[in-house]
Amino acid sequence: MLKPISKTLEIALSNGRKSIAIYEARCAAMPVHNPSTTSRTAGQLLASMTSRHPDAPRDFKQATKTLRQYKSDMLAVLDAASATIRQTEDHIAKWQSIASHIEGGGALPDALPFELRSAAASVRGAVTAGFFSGQEIAAEIRRALTSAEQQIEDAKARRNRVLSVGKIAAAKRMSGACQVLSGINGFSLEDRKMFARVAELAGHHATQRLKNYRATYGKFNEVTA
Repeated sequence: MLKPISKTLEIALSNGRKSIAIYEARCAAMPVHNPSTTSRTAGQLLASMTSRHPDAPRDFKQATKTLRQYKSDMLAVLDAASATIRQTEDHIAKWQSIASHIEGGGALPDALPFELRSAAASVRGAVTAGFFSGQEIAAEIRRALTSAEQQIEDAKARRNRVLSVGKIAAAKRMSGACQVLSGINGFSLEDRKMFARVAELAGHHATQRLKNYRATYGKFNEVTA
């Protein structure tokens, strides 16, 4: 009844780790346009502008919106891992109710699927008729639940660690990308100043988050997080 839990949690956490790698790759591959004016003729500059990548950001607002979308996509996958953990906790709570029902006739949750409700009621009926021991059946269910609960606690700890790595990656990549964009003269001087400012702030956030990570988990290692 609960055997798939460990596999389900591992898949969710694995997807979370992969989302960080994908996010970093997207940031590194974001198209940019740098029509340098140094030693270029008017014709060369015109050719450069017409060859602009269609997805290359044209200003500060568009570039940072793209970077924030990359981050949002990554966090959505990490949120999905958290949702999987919550769903698993709900699943366990339902089985706790079933164990109580079989043992002493406790109420079953309204959200319980019809098939599972019917099966639990049938087992309870057999217990009250004296065919089975309700305590023994409930104890067997709870032993399985104890193992599942331990897996969930482990998954929560690993989820928290992966989430911390994701936040560090988000700050580091935002800082690095904006630092690069601040040096591209295809943007206005004002845009370049704003890129530099965001790079500075994001770099500060990355440093602080890395410090917090090390205080909690020790050595930082993106691969094993």
